[in-house]
Amino acid sequence: MGVGYTSLKRKTCQLLQLPPLPPHVKECKQIKRHIHNNFKNNILKKVVNVFQLTYVNDKSQGIGDFFRGSIYLTYLCRLLNVAFDIHLLNHPLHICFANQENEYESMNPDKVYAYIDKPNRRHQHLIDFINELNACHEEIAYVYCNYDPRFDIENPKYGIIIHARNIIIPKIKPTELVLNLMDKKLAEINIQRKQYKIIHVRLGDHFMIESEIKYTKDVFQVHISYLIKDIQTKLNENEKYIILGDNQISKNIIAQKFNNVFLLKSEIIHLGEKNNLIEMNELTLMDTFIDFCIIQHSLSVVSYSVYAHGSGFSKQCAHIYDIPFEQIVLNPQL
Repeated sequence: MGVGYTSLKRKTCQLLQLPPLPPHVKECKQIKRHIHNNFKNNILKKVVNVFQLTYVNDKSQGIGDFFRGSIYLTYLCRLLNVAFDIHLLNHPLHICFANQENEYESMNPDKVYAYIDKPNRRHQHLIDFINELNACHEEIAYVYCNYDPRFDIENPKYGIIIHARNIIIPKIKPTELVLNLMDKKLAEINIQRKQYKIIHVRLGDHFMIESEIKYTKDVFQVHISYLIKDIQTKLNENEKYIILGDNQISKNIIAQKFNNVFLLKSEIIHLGEKNNLIEMNELTLMDTFIDFCIIQHSLSVVSYSVYAHGSGFSKQCAHIYDIPFEQIVLNPQL
C-alpha cells in the first residue's frame, strides 16, 4: 500500500545533509554518483508520477510538464533501483485514454505532493527528493514531478527515452472515439495520418487562462511578423502542414498566408489549470488531446514559443513518439 508524498515527511527521521550538487549538472555519471552515495531506503519499491489538477502544495502543470518530469523520473528511478510508473486517471483527461485499469486504488489523491521545477532550486531539488524518499516507510511513493532532464535523454548508452516510452505510451493510448474524431477532422481538410507536418505556435497561457501577464497588441504584431517570415523559409510547396496552437487569431492569420497550411477547428484548454477561459468539459478535453494525437501522427514538428523552455505540449509528444522536432523561442519572451 502506497502513501501520499506529504506523508513521507517524518519528524522522527534523521534526514541526510547532502553536499550541494555541482553547478549545472548535465552528465548522467554525476547524477548517478550522487544518487548511489546518498539513497539508503531498502523499503521503497516504486515511485509513481501522478497527473491531477491539484496537489497538497501546488496546482498542476500542463501535460507536457508531466511527461517531462516522467522522463526525468524514469532515469532517476533506474539509478535508485526502484520501479517507476505514471498515473493519469485522477485527471479529467482520463476519458480520452483506452487504458482505464487502476492499479493504484489505495492512493489518496489529497496527499500527493508536487515537486515543481523552479529556477531558484534546480540543484537543491534532488537533495530534497532523495531525503524524502529515504524517509518513506512504504513500498510506493506517489508524487508529482515536472523536472527537466538536464542530460541527453536520447543517448542510447543510457536508454532513458526508450524506457520512458515503454512506460508512458500504453497508459495514454487514445480511445477509438478520440481516434475517429481525429480522423474526421483530418478528412475535413483532405489529409490522412503521416501525410503532414506540424507548425505549433505557443503565444502564452494568457490566451487560455486568467492571467496577470499583459500581452500587448504591439508584441503580438512583432510575433506574428516573425512567424510569417520564418515559416515562409521552412515551407515546402509539395508538403502539407497543420497549424496548432493556443491562439485562434494567430492560427487564422498564418493559415491564410499559405496555401498549404491548414487549420483545424478546435477549442483547446490548459490541462493543468482550473481557471481556463473556456470551460473544461468533455468537448474541450477531447479537442485538446486530439491536438496531441495529431502531433503524434505527424511527420515532424516545428514549435514556436514565447517561453524560453519552449512548449512541453509539442516537445514531449515528439520525444515520446520519436518525431523530428525543432524548437524556436520567440522574442520578446514571456
